[in-house]
Amino acid sequence: MSLLPNTRICQIVSRTNPVTFRSGDIDLGQVSRVHLKTVIIPNTEFNVNSKTSKIVITSADMAPISFVPLGQYSSSAYLDALAIVLSDAGPFPFTVTQDPNTFKITFTKAGGSEFTIEPSGSSRLTGQHKSKTSIGLVLDGDSIPDFSGMRMVVFQSYTLGKFKISSSVDSKIVKTVVLGSEPMTASFGGVLKVEQTEETLDSHYFNGYHNCANFDMLLTDENGEPLELNGCEWILEFEMHCKGST
Repeated sequence: MSLLPNTRICQIVSRTNPVTFRSGDIDLGQVSRVHLKTVIIPNTEFNVNSKTSKIVITSADMAPISFVPLGQYSSSAYLDALAIVLSDAGPFPFTVTQDPNTFKITFTKAGGSEFTIEPSGSSRLTGQHKSKTSIGLVLDGDSIPDFSGMRMVVFQSYTLGKFKISSSVDSKIVKTVVLGSEPMTASFGGVLKVEQTEETLDSHYFNGYHNCANFDMLLTDENGEPLELNGCEWILEFEMHCKGST
């Protein structure tokens, strides 16, 4: 499909997140609308990453915070790693098992004081999203853990996007600047490839004309946390309609 007159394709190819696009095209100083046209994103964010590695357990005889080493874990490998770091946090070993029928996780401590699991970055992986205390040194998780990893890619840009109320934290409204989003349909190690048309893609219309010669771009998950793609290359293409295009 040929481009309309005064329409530009701007491509970001990067291994870092966030990134700033810089162009010498003076026409990009008068942009009326922007379309997110092409998305090529690798699914290379570990399910145990800097956002999900921390587990918080309070107990009289344990260090309160432990970290599972970063990596892409199966359920059994994660439970083994979790048992190791919790056992290292105090004088009494832990076992961490998963019920074969309900898939919920059970934490068992071999001795000492009762323990409480607090909500933390690991809640998605443990299935324990609220504070809960063990009974008889055994704690049964409330929910099914999720080891799926990256679920959504959200494209944020203060230059190109629009404000959207995304969540409320401690009674404070949190705003993000969203240009678009795509579900991560590729499995871990695969690549998400999406080619949009003007009828299907996310777009932003400016009130008048906007300078897009330089713009910022941040890839986040559905919670607004920056994606950790482990240095792998990602590509975005934007279709920008400049002054004089239709």
